Amino acid sequence: MAKDSPIQTSFNAGELSPRMEGRVDVDKYGAGVSKLENFLPLVQGGALKRSGTRFVKAVKDSTALTRLIPFEFSTTQAYILEFGNLYMRVYRNDGVVLNANLTISDVANTTPIRITTSTVHGYSTGDQVFIAGTGIAAIDNKFFDITVFDTDEFDLDGTAAAGAAAAGTSGRVFELVTPYTTADLEALATVQSADVLYIAHPDFNPRKLERTDHDVWTITSIDFDFQPFAPENLDDQSRVNASAVTGTGITLTSGDGIFTSAMVNGYFKLREIVQSHRGEWEAGTNQTLYNSVFVLGDEVFFESNVYEFVELAAGAGLTGTSAPVHEVGTELDGQFNWLYLHSGEGYVQITAFTNANRVTATVIRQLPSGTVHADVVISGATQADPVVVTANGHLIREGDQVWIQDVVGMTEINNRKFTVGEVLDVNRFELKDEDGRGHTLYSSAGIVVELSTDLWAHGAWGGSNGFPRALTFFEDRLWFAGAAGNLQTMWASRTGEYEDHKVTDTDVSALQFTLNTDTVNVIEWMNAGKKLVIGTAGGEFVVENTDPITPNNPPNIARNTAYGSKSQVQPKRIEQVLLFVQRAGRKIREYVSDFDTNSFVGPDMNALADHILLDRIKKMDFQQEPNRLLWCVLEDGELVCFTYERSQDVTAWHHHPIGGDTVLVESVAVIPHQDGDRDQVWLIVNRQVNSGTKRYIEFFEEDWLRSAAMNTAFFVDSGLSRTSGGPTTSIIGLDHLEGETVKVIGDGIVQADQVVSSGAITITSASVVHVGLSYESVLRQLRLEAGAGDGTAQGKTQRITNVVVRLDQTGRGLQIGPNDTDANMEEVGVNDGERIPQTGALADLIDGDTDIMPFPEGYSQEARVTLKHNEPLPCTIIAIMPQVVVQDR
Repeated sequence: MAKDSPIQTSFNAGELSPRMEGRVDVDKYGAGVSKLENFLPLVQGGALKRSGTRFVKAVKDSTALTRLIPFEFSTTQAYILEFGNLYMRVYRNDGVVLNANLTISDVANTTPIRITTSTVHGYSTGDQVFIAGTGIAAIDNKFFDITVFDTDEFDLDGTAAAGAAAAGTSGRVFELVTPYTTADLEALATVQSADVLYIAHPDFNPRKLERTDHDVWTITSIDFDFQPFAPENLDDQSRVNASAVTGTGITLTSGDGIFTSAMVNGYFKLREIVQSHRGEWEAGTNQTLYNSVFVLGDEVFFESNVYEFVELAAGAGLTGTSAPVHEVGTELDGQFNWLYLHSGEGYVQITAFTNANRVTATVIRQLPSGTVHADVVISGATQADPVVVTANGHLIREGDQVWIQDVVGMTEINNRKFTVGEVLDVNRFELKDEDGRGHTLYSSAGIVVELSTDLWAHGAWGGSNGFPRALTFFEDRLWFAGAAGNLQTMWASRTGEYEDHKVTDTDVSALQFTLNTDTVNVIEWMNAGKKLVIGTAGGEFVVENTDPITPNNPPNIARNTAYGSKSQVQPKRIEQVLLFVQRAGRKIREYVSDFDTNSFVGPDMNALADHILLDRIKKMDFQQEPNRLLWCVLEDGELVCFTYERSQDVTAWHHHPIGGDTVLVESVAVIPHQDGDRDQVWLIVNRQVNSGTKRYIEFFEEDWLRSAAMNTAFFVDSGLSRTSGGPTTSIIGLDHLEGETVKVIGDGIVQADQVVSSGAITITSASVVHVGLSYESVLRQLRLEAGAGDGTAQGKTQRITNVVVRLDQTGRGLQIGPNDTDANMEEVGVNDGERIPQTGALADLIDGDTDIMPFPEGYSQEARVTLKHNEPLPCTIIAIMPQVVVQDR
């Protein structure tokens, strides 16, 4: 029999997998635990009890899934955005953003309570308001949905007569209408530039959310200066015509049936070769080189831009010396005024579908004249070989393609594409190879359309193509990717012009690239550091260029790994490292450049803790201050966390069950705290309260600091505080915890538990009071590997005889035992073996070692120590020092 006194000095390997229970040979084993709940493993080695969550308010509709998205303008101006069904609300400085307060002039003692404001309130039925200062406890400092009665009166829904008052304020909760339903929320992807948040979703045109003040926000579809388009048509026999260069209700005609009803609201581009339709601008000429007479309305081109002659400014009819290079409005070359028309291309938005060959559209960017030919009325068609069509003033040329429709009589030529044979005169032309001798006799009507250009392209997005699901900034361009019709295509804006996708022959041109892979997998995300990393369902790609990407220096994209990424989970960048979720959702990969292989690699961050993510990650966000923590919400509603401090070789997983019964965490978001000294983690918590489902917005309070006053300790969940005023025995405003048993800390001392009734509890008199739900923090060691006289201690009969625990800033409530069931745990002796009393002087926190405590278990083959802290006070475990006896086999 051998005796040993091992010490576990660190817990910062976190919770290790049950599959690691035999790996005593691994260095991480000595710093690992088998269970770590509501403790944060510290870089220094200790385990710090997490602080509680502070209740902010319920979401707008607790019956529906809701999502939090961070908006960070700066470290001191950051917001949490609550996205719900067709709305968005805003939070800052620990609370919800309200519109300006209105003065209340009367509170009627009615059911429901009716509020009168001193001015027109401007509210609408269904708005939510915050009432304060009336002196009526039943309504002060609470939120109410309202029903408008008059321009200066409204009712507080669900209230009953509670007294009258003639003062107070009403502030409406700021709310913005959005296009996103509950079902759309999880697929939202965002990227921010200053006060603009760009939003992508596979079913919606990209939008931008803009802030101009705390309660002034707008959300709009991006009105691109130039829309992105799919690759241009390559079939020179497939041509399209537009009926006018500008205007609404114009007609597009295709001879090959390229249109579908799904294209309505989508875009369509037409292009011409500018040199083929007009002359080039020249200095000091009368511009008659290409026309016998140069008149107002004629066009020229210069450097691929097309201009219209709109005014002779002065002197002789010769051009000036300053070539037109502008791309908007009118400018003078010294003699002639030139109106910019287009750069050889323009586009429309399709507004109505007629059939596969004809749609109606609105011109967004003026179309080139070479793509336009008005419909021409047919007045005759012969039963000859070939058919001769009469269409007065047709302006159609030999070899043109034309489309014919609506002919009465000779229906055989309707809804068909023809090549024009010989043009007989300005009113007649032949349909090449069309023998009309067997056709029925032409009667009347019909139109012929010249199909003008084969240089056309569908809009990149919309209709069956869907919209991008991923976006990022890289090299001062806004990149989009992952549209359903072009799963592996990326679109980058012009440099510095995030809403312009015009492709030119300059370095600042918009860009479009498609991943070249052996399998087609949707781009799930893009993330930019020094290099652009692209995550698809089938693998991870890196843009390898060392020089900026331009049309002449296209991206060199290489697949580095083939893990695949989970849909709708964005990666998190920590300096030059990416943490991303593998396709099945059960692994976090660390994507980092590897010097030895000159490529990126993706080590598994769950290799030692494969049990943590069995229920798959749903969403995650990263907290940098004061500890580097990746918070993850799992699909089953569990909240887990990953401590990531690579420079110190600290990678540790831990669980964080939130206090309360039947609790699910559904969303997480992190923003800098308004004081600039830490990050703040916000949650949406789904709770069963008073027999109903409630979704609450809560955030973690600040981690416990040695310098903090004891009465600031906040270790309850969904809690609230009373911090001003003299001593009191009544705490109100706890309606969100109606019927719940709550913990109470008054002036730093734990009081008896209370049950919330009518939103209130009665306590022992105190001034600073924190009230909320209880939660437990548990640390359970791995099997001890110590004390064996020969070889390993594993598998041998062992007994822990006594234990000393080294603590830092720890209040009463620490228990010890072989496992974390109450029946097997005993109170840890502190303060000379005595429990800190529940009443009396302010409770002291313990720094140092506990008494030598007998361990409450006999011999077993599984020697380990479990610690549990269940009081709403701080706790930090520094080391565990058991004495163990091991018997030889």
